[in-house]
Amino acid sequence: MRPEDTAVHRTMRRRMASTARDASGLLAPMLRRHAEAEGLSWEGLARPLGTSVQSLDRIAACRPPRPAAFAEDVEAIAAYAGADPVRLLDLLRVLETVKKFAEDAAATANAPRPYTMAARDREDPPEAGNG
Repeated sequence: MRPEDTAVHRTMRRRMASTARDASGLLAPMLRRHAEAEGLSWEGLARPLGTSVQSLDRIAACRPPRPAAFAEDVEAIAAYAGADPVRLLDLLRVLETVKKFAEDAAATANAPRPYTMAARDREDPPEAGNG
C-alpha cells in the first residue's frame, strides 16, 4: 500500500478538499458550484470524469488552467490527479464558459442602462369635444 492511501492520508485529503471547495483561486469552488447546479454529489461529479473522489479532490486543489496554456495545464492537472485528460478538458471548458457567462451577466446587471425614447412623426389628433 502506498503511504498516501492510508486512512489518515485519506482523511487529510478529504479535509483539504473540503476547505478548498470554498477557496477562490482554485478549481474547487467552480467544481462545487457545478455539482450543485447539476444536482450531483462529489462522487457523482467524479463518475463522468472516470475518476475517483480522491482524484477529484486533487483536481479541486489545483488552480484553473491558464487561458494561454489551457490544454497543457489540463494535461498537467490530469496527470497529477490520475484523471482522463479529455474528460477533464471537456468539464473545464464547460466550467470556464459558465464562469464567463456569469461574469458577463454580472457586468451587464451593474452597467448603466440606456433609456429608450419613442419619437413621433406626427401630432395626435385633437380629442373630440375639446375643439
